[in-house]
Amino acid sequence: MLKELGITNFAIIDRLNLALHDGLNVISGETGAGKSILIGAIGLLLGERASSDLIRSDEDAAVVEAVFDIGAFKNLKTRLLEMGFRPGRELVVKRIVSRSGKNRVYVDGNLATVSMLGEISEALVNICSQHEHQALLNPDSHIDILDEFGNLGKQRSAYASPGQPHRHPR
Repeated sequence: MLKELGITNFAIIDRLNLALHDGLNVISGETGAGKSILIGAIGLLLGERASSDLIRSDEDAAVVEAVFDIGAFKNLKTRLLEMGFRPGRELVVKRIVSRSGKNRVYVDGNLATVSMLGEISEALVNICSQHEHQALLNPDSHIDILDEFGNLGKQRSAYASPGQPHRHPR
């Protein structure tokens, strides 16, 4: 779950720190209020392509960073361990877009790749809009979402056959 979002020198945003709460968070506002800019910044954390056009005028770099609570995401923690990270309850992801082209990705302060970020980001945030990242529209993800919402990880593990991917009967 996304807990905190920090944005610096991104598009028209000089500096923004946003704290999010447990449960559903909705971003709404009038046309031109900056909703798409926030979604674009979060998109960088999802591994989307970066462009120097995203950097605020007269600045050398834009930074987007976030803190995620991953305490309940056992599969994500396992994958992070496989990638060489040492995850705790929280995961800090940072993306720096530079005019010089030396863009960087950090996961818990360690240098990472955009492809690593793309691989882990699917479990970090779900953006429901008229654009991409719409796991809610994918019927194959509905059971996973419901099990996670119901905090049924232990029951799900007990139900799954050892060494086999979990599949609910449909």
